[in-house]
Amino acid sequence: LAVRSHVAIGERTGSRLANFILTFAILMLMVTVLLTSISYMMVGISGEKSARVTEVVVSAIPAQAWMDGKILAFTAVGLIVGVVWAASLIAVAGPLSFTVPGTVHVGNLALTVLYSLLGLMLYNAFIAALMASAQNIQTASRWQANFLMLPFVPVFFLGALLDAPDAPWVMAVSQIPFFSPVMIPTRMVLGAVQAWEIALGLALLVVAFWFMRIVAGRVFRLGMLMYGKDMTLPELIRWARVK
Repeated sequence: LAVRSHVAIGERTGSRLANFILTFAILMLMVTVLLTSISYMMVGISGEKSARVTEVVVSAIPAQAWMDGKILAFTAVGLIVGVVWAASLIAVAGPLSFTVPGTVHVGNLALTVLYSLLGLMLYNAFIAALMASAQNIQTASRWQANFLMLPFVPVFFLGALLDAPDAPWVMAVSQIPFFSPVMIPTRMVLGAVQAWEIALGLALLVVAFWFMRIVAGRVFRLGMLMYGKDMTLPELIRWARVK
């Protein structure tokens, strides 16, 4: 079986089957990496809270520094998982004689890694804030658990990405920081994204991560010391505003 795709930069001339394979592979790879990274983050924070060792640590170093270390560590874990899975996909594609499209080049690969890095840090900071507000994974309330579905949302846009990746509403949704690490690299492979969209997406991701990093540090400082109940959403918002 030979699946060939010849997609030029700025054009969408590849076969639908090839585009589907590429789009689905990228979506699932990114979702897998995100879920793996945030799963480790969830287990790590809930375990520390159950063992009640964080109080000793935050008495020696600032809570924000402790949180920054966690974000960087679990982001590194996610990147390692991404490299392993990407190498596996390449190994599988080899026997299929899959032709790499013209939009897959060093520049786009570098941008994809950058988007992945920022996306991982954003999600890790977000999940860290959620888990610091819960007693443990088992007692996390429904509103906290619902946010864990965010990495899956771009998968529901698979049909739109294939049929109209440059549609205005797709362009708008792909700029949302929680979705851009998955959707913009996918649209880059399809040759349906402009340079200003890439730059804007990166800028929004940086701002969103920095904001979420500060929020996570504040919630972590207070939430890790709270026992007996899960934090409600209004409490989480109020604590995030406490400097």
